[in-house]
Amino acid sequence: MEDFEKRSHFPEKGKEEEKKVSTLRENLGVSFQGEEGKERMDIGAIKEQFDLIKRNKIDLCQFHLSEIDDQEQFASLIKEFRENDPDISISLHASTPVIKESSSREKGVEVDNEDEIREEIEMANKGDLITVHPLSAKYFHEKKDASERNELSMFRELSEREKNLLVNETARFYAELIGDYSEESRNPIMAIENVGQNIDEMRSVLDGVRELLVSKYGMSTEEPKEAFGVTLDINHVLSGNKERSREVVEEWVKAFKEDIKCFHISVPKRREKMESIMKVFNEIYSVQSLNVPVYLESKRSMNTTEDVLSSTMKRLNEID
Repeated sequence: MEDFEKRSHFPEKGKEEEKKVSTLRENLGVSFQGEEGKERMDIGAIKEQFDLIKRNKIDLCQFHLSEIDDQEQFASLIKEFRENDPDISISLHASTPVIKESSSREKGVEVDNEDEIREEIEMANKGDLITVHPLSAKYFHEKKDASERNELSMFRELSEREKNLLVNETARFYAELIGDYSEESRNPIMAIENVGQNIDEMRSVLDGVRELLVSKYGMSTEEPKEAFGVTLDINHVLSGNKERSREVVEEWVKAFKEDIKCFHISVPKRREKMESIMKVFNEIYSVQSLNVPVYLESKRSMNTTEDVLSSTMKRLNEID
């Protein structure tokens, strides 16, 4: 991360840059993951998070559904939010699909929590953005080992054959979901997050879903580009790439520029750290003329999240 922070600066002042920076500022949002060391989010915590959004005049927010205690109550709550504050865009982050232990690698895998994921998707309105994860790599690891590991490291340790299987099954799974919901005219927009995959593997998932939507579900060649894209997590990109971090981020952004539906950037403990990260990201965002949501993804306390958010917005607003 050090190289990513040091090798850039805020752009020179000027009318052209002011326009570009305001686009980033207007596309800034918060993705709530709960709070480290605490149980899953209850309704009170979700209301506090929504108050934070309104207090800081943010129009974009995202909620991780796997971290929410009562999803039925949450569904009613976001319906109320949308009615009272229609200008605020609410995005959802679905749970990670988990492969059934009894699945056969030869006959194709089954997803143990498919019903749960379908229920999560049904909370979305037509055109809403839903970030999704590839199928979990835990299926290929010892149960005890997998419970203590994150998805990034587990996927990277798979054999090429196992990676290919997971990539292909991920594409099949999401093509089927999108195909089903398009037939019902619900049409949420799904964006798959990079969780340990390299650029080629992400491209395989993306192209695999889109090709199936055309061949199996009768979509035109352009429709799948709108229906399925990428959530680019900057911290996941940088994991294991600290020595050439800026170049790696630029490489990923260029590779998926037309496919990115939103970005995730994790909120650090110190706001100064976030400001350093955003200096570089601001430049990349501007140079590439991007215009998609950028969610500051937080597991921090409400006070820390708000402190980092407000200081980031202030710093961006100072560039004129």
